[in-house]
Amino acid sequence: MPPVLTTAERSLMTGTFNKVAAAQASVPAGSRYIQVRSGRDAEWASVGVGAAALASGRASGVTSHVHEYEGPNGRGWELELRLLRDGVTWRKVMHSGPETWRERDWHVVPEVV
Repeated sequence: MPPVLTTAERSLMTGTFNKVAAAQASVPAGSRYIQVRSGRDAEWASVGVGAAALASGRASGVTSHVHEYEGPNGRGWELELRLLRDGVTWRKVMHSGPETWRERDWHVVPEVV
């Protein structure tokens, strides 16, 4: 069963994806997609995700990053979200590109011992 999210958390995650998508759409054809690392506020600001959204995400236990891929079906990018809730790490991947199998709903990240 996926984690229970508040309306504000769902809105934050969807809003982040939409802002990243808008920024990626402005990348000239043939150029690399924008990549954003977790904890790099200036990188997030470059795609329109502001300090308030970042603070809200951190307060909710959410970390995220954006990376580009180039696979057999073409190029695209993914927004990976990780949520720490009650000692359990959850992961979700929101995706844009031709390799639709990359999209993943919430699932538990196994602990590495």
